[in-house]
Amino acid sequence: MQMPNQEMEQYIIQEFREYYKHFPNGELIQDEKPDFTIINGDKVIGIEIAEVFQDSHVLDKGSQLKKQEVIEDKFEKTLLKAIEKYTNKNIAIGVDFNTFHSFAINEIDSLVQECLPHTFEFILNNNEGFIRITNHPFMFRFPLPKQVNSIWIEILSPDIPSFNTQSQGGTESNLQLKHIEPTLLKHQKAKVKYKLCDEYWLLIREGNYYAGSFSDVEIETPIESTFDKVFLLRSRKQKVVALK
Repeated sequence: MQMPNQEMEQYIIQEFREYYKHFPNGELIQDEKPDFTIINGDKVIGIEIAEVFQDSHVLDKGSQLKKQEVIEDKFEKTLLKAIEKYTNKNIAIGVDFNTFHSFAINEIDSLVQECLPHTFEFILNNNEGFIRITNHPFMFRFPLPKQVNSIWIEILSPDIPSFNTQSQGGTESNLQLKHIEPTLLKHQKAKVKYKLCDEYWLLIREGNYYAGSFSDVEIETPIESTFDKVFLLRSRKQKVVALK
């Protein structure tokens, strides 16, 4: 289970404030151990933030789905930046990756160079439209690298900025207690080193992209925890679920 950085923590706490109607009044301070404190009169509430992923319960070294998502997003952004060097047209780009042939971050630049020839002809010869580039031998002269199944490109109107889609997806699991148990145990152990607060809250965020997205919540509440309150922030659904 990977931890968000301070900028992401600010984004998460603001979502929590927006979607949780009982968010306490008071001065909100970003800190460490716990990540935030709220000073509400004579009461101090400490809030620790964590994230949950579909494979959080399987691995001890963080979400592999999330790591792959980050790598694939970097690939798309690198390809987009390379294309923008030879055109001033605004484009949208998405890549369908081959799940049987993974790649590392240090391979991205060379793979992008292999993909570039496929984009030249379409973008240079068209001012609008959409194309999906594949390894079809009669339609495209250059083979895609084995790590890429297809690339789609759309030429946008000048008023729409270029973007990549980060198009990873798949079947979403239902969120169960097993998914959050590792972070519950981890933060319960760490809580003894938190600065003194009157209450300790744990906020577990479900993300926007595939790695951190779940269909439904299958957790009987209240759960057992040494935290005074435990919440699940469902960002994509814009809601907060009180687990304790």
